[in-house]
Amino acid sequence: MTTYTWHFPQFNTAKSEDDLADVVKVIQWRYVAEDGETSAQAYGAVDLGAPDPAAFTAYADLTERWTIDAVVASWGDSSLEDVQAALQAQIDIENDPPIVAMQPPFAS
Repeated sequence: MTTYTWHFPQFNTAKSEDDLADVVKVIQWRYVAEDGETSAQAYGAVDLGAPDPAAFTAYADLTERWTIDAVVASWGDSSLEDVQAALQAQIDIENDPPIVAMQPPFAS
């Protein structure tokens, strides 16, 4: 069974912007799929652009859910399920490769 785990190694923030403090500008993320000894990952950085003062969440109040939603929203037409399927396909190929290297049967 494959498990999926989010990792957020760093937020790049502006000390202040539009009278708001500690504004997250970039989220660095990694999404890891693990199935026993085999793993695959997707990673990237999301540029959040200018903050919306009406919908601003203070840095101290940010949650993992807020962060996941911001990352997934940045993917456009791709969904979390699409990314999971792609990672699962990588794991499947690693566990059962369609092409393998073999020595010629006449090699000594």
